[in-house]
Amino acid sequence: MKWWVLALIVLAGVLRLWRINTDLLIHYDQGRDLLAARSIWFDHKLTLLGPATDAEGVFFSPIYYYLISIPLAISGGNPVAAIVFLIVLELISLMYFYEGSRKLFGLRVAILGLGFYVSSYGLISFSRWLSNAMPVIIVGNLMIYILAETFEDKSWWVWYWFWLGIMFIFNPAAGIGLFVFGLIYGRGSILKNLTAFFIPALPQMIFDLRHNFLISKGVMGALFNGSGVSGDRLGAFWGTVQTVFNFISGVWGWGVMWLVAVGIILIIFGEWGRSKKMIFSFVTAQVGTMFLFNRAIYGHFFAGVAGGLILLLVFSLKKYPMIILGLVLFNLWLWWGGFRTPNLNLTPMGTANLVTLQNRLKVVDFIGQNKEEYVFHSYDIPYFQDQVWRYLLWWRGIKNPGQKSSILYAVSERDWDRPDRLIDWKEDLRKISRLEERLIAGDFIVEKRIFKQEKTPAQ
Repeated sequence: MKWWVLALIVLAGVLRLWRINTDLLIHYDQGRDLLAARSIWFDHKLTLLGPATDAEGVFFSPIYYYLISIPLAISGGNPVAAIVFLIVLELISLMYFYEGSRKLFGLRVAILGLGFYVSSYGLISFSRWLSNAMPVIIVGNLMIYILAETFEDKSWWVWYWFWLGIMFIFNPAAGIGLFVFGLIYGRGSILKNLTAFFIPALPQMIFDLRHNFLISKGVMGALFNGSGVSGDRLGAFWGTVQTVFNFISGVWGWGVMWLVAVGIILIIFGEWGRSKKMIFSFVTAQVGTMFLFNRAIYGHFFAGVAGGLILLLVFSLKKYPMIILGLVLFNLWLWWGGFRTPNLNLTPMGTANLVTLQNRLKVVDFIGQNKEEYVFHSYDIPYFQDQVWRYLLWWRGIKNPGQKSSILYAVSERDWDRPDRLIDWKEDLRKISRLEERLIAGDFIVEKRIFKQEKTPAQ
């Protein structure tokens, strides 16, 4: 491995880990996931079913929770350890991404592709997102290498199918198109390939059989009977495709769409070849199968083909490296701006509020000053659920809230969409309690209040 390849990978680590201990965004989903992982490493509750998703009857696979339980157990529950662990795995996968790119596209594209990947603002924010979707991009990087190896040895298709099975149990939506691609493009024994695909999911398959196909029914219902996207399907899909390219490049607007269109034209009418055709099919299979979804299409469904998208874009512009350099510099500029206002800019899902781990811990430690029993109320955006607060209180060793006490801690954050709801919530608090002390941390407000009556409201 060349020294400058290692230098780029180190730079990727710096861009992804910079201020991660303070600016990591933790929301409802992260609180839910951390509680699920805690039950594995702390409560020793081994499970073959993850927590429920937002789609009725669908559950997350447990592999992500077992994975992050390792750094959580070592660190005593620190969520920063979990995201650092995932980022380190991604950095290791970049070595395979580079080698696969070099074999498929040549040295020039491999260098430019790695440089673009390292600086991609969309991918940096994705890497800093503590989510079950984040490991998908690691698997996608390995797949680039595996696809390169299949040109010399067709037995490598077995490994493609094995890692596709891993991708499915992290986030099945990100692998549906890649399953179709493997069926059409793959070589070797179909039986061996599909066996390799199902091996990672074998524990869940057994669980499914023993529980009246609970998992299968939920997944099929989400695919074909789930909540639809708003507007007409074609318009919503086109908007999603634009979001995907923005997500990869960090370039907002239509500029990157134009560049990708030019790249596709150059590939079709220019330097077409087996390797380019394979990666083009790899990417378009995933993009195309999103039409099957009868529910909202999210950007992270394309995380597995992020490397392929970058290679197609860079290959189309390899004769114009200054354009690539310009995009790299623009993404680095976006990165710097993101750390000056770490809210919308530091997660691919976005948030209107400044709710970093640092601010959450200020709230939690404020509550920890109290040594008596207390009641806890929270107004959380957008789900109005307090899993993240329960985990952080537990991690900091603060007594869990109770049902009855004269002390109330009320935590709220801004509601940009429906401020009237927050006003009503605060008005209800004023009716039943009086303010004693207040702390403002970013967009959080935590108040220590005393109930006006001895009996607290029903929880």
